[in-house]
Amino acid sequence: ATRTAHVAVRSHNAARTVARAYSGRPEPCQVENMTQIGTRRVFTEEHDLFRETVRRFYEEEVMPHHDKWEEQGHCPKELWRKAGDNGLLCPTMPEEYGGPGCDILYSAVTWEEQSY
Repeated sequence: ATRTAHVAVRSHNAARTVARAYSGRPEPCQVENMTQIGTRRVFTEEHDLFRETVRRFYEEEVMPHHDKWEEQGHCPKELWRKAGDNGLLCPTMPEEYGGPGCDILYSAVTWEEQSY
């Protein structure tokens, strides 16, 4: 039974990969830069919506204060609370533990947006 379940999961993942490949997203060579939302096939429209939220959070809540926090050597606890309130912390935490249970690509979105 375990082997059958494993094969079913692999088949489902392969089907998702194929679906993403033909999702209508532009080829990488057709976009101005890879930070444009909606340009990479590995992400879905749901990931793109999350990316917009994360990007806006960093632009509005982090960047205006970044230099001051670098000088201090830390950011305030309030920032962490706001990030949590916006669903930006631990997106892969399973639902049974109070998290949203999202896939790892949601974490990748937060990592990427933080690095810009």
